[in-house]
Amino acid sequence: MKKIIEVTKNEFIKNLKYNDDHLKVVEKMKANNIKIFLGLKLPGLKMHIESIIQKVKTLKINYKRNERNFRNNRSLENEDAYTSNLKKYNELTLNEILNIDLFKIILSRIDDEDLFYDLLLEDYYTIFIGKNLKMDNDKNFINLLKKVLKLFCSLRSKEEYGIEQENRLECLANTINWVESFSDEIIIILKVFYKLNRIIDNLFDKIEFKLNNVYNDTKNDNAILIMIDSILSFVTDVQIYKDKEKDYKAFFLLLNNNKEILNQILPININLCLNSKEVFCLQEQMKVS
Repeated sequence: MKKIIEVTKNEFIKNLKYNDDHLKVVEKMKANNIKIFLGLKLPGLKMHIESIIQKVKTLKINYKRNERNFRNNRSLENEDAYTSNLKKYNELTLNEILNIDLFKIILSRIDDEDLFYDLLLEDYYTIFIGKNLKMDNDKNFINLLKKVLKLFCSLRSKEEYGIEQENRLECLANTINWVESFSDEIIIILKVFYKLNRIIDNLFDKIEFKLNNVYNDTKNDNAILIMIDSILSFVTDVQIYKDKEKDYKAFFLLLNNNKEILNQILPININLCLNSKEVFCLQEQMKVS
């Protein structure tokens, strides 16, 4: 890893282009400091990752349509069409990654391409969280939300059709495509997690345990539905309210948050036709609370 980071930093500095759209030189004392780390694993690649993201956004409508068509009418014929489209979208993003000149130079100078792609994905997660969720530069919460996002993506990887999980480049392209295409829904779910995490102790560990022990054998393969159900299960469970009875502030904060959480999650449940059991339970709970 150390070699990859060093090569990336050196090549970034050598290939800097001044006075382009990304970097300006100004005639002012101490005004030309170049920040190349930005909290990322691979220094200096932020603008290139962001350029990939912008290209992926053009696939969003078709990508979501492909998902919806397959999930609403499953058959072998539709699965073939779905897989073919998925590979086509991944190929487009994969080519965007491979066509970046700086990436080509770095890859020619390192031995472990897979590790480079893994670090690139890690930096993508950091950029996604930093751009879409305002955490006031709280590194602990940023890292926690990255863990949730990675857990989210691991659920998605279990439902893949025709994707070579061993191919790190294809996995990188596929993950970016999926996260960007469903970014609206993912951001809302991460915000709900963030809100509940302030009230429910060790929420991430509890969700991870539930996913590994309860949802692991489920026949449902919709990552968004599984993630919603696993999070909401902790606010629809009567035990959580019994545990908070002596902590009146936390108890009423949890109750008051439920309405807002339901208003955030319900449109996802409807628009994606998820038929979430936990959303229904929360609706019923709100009627009697």
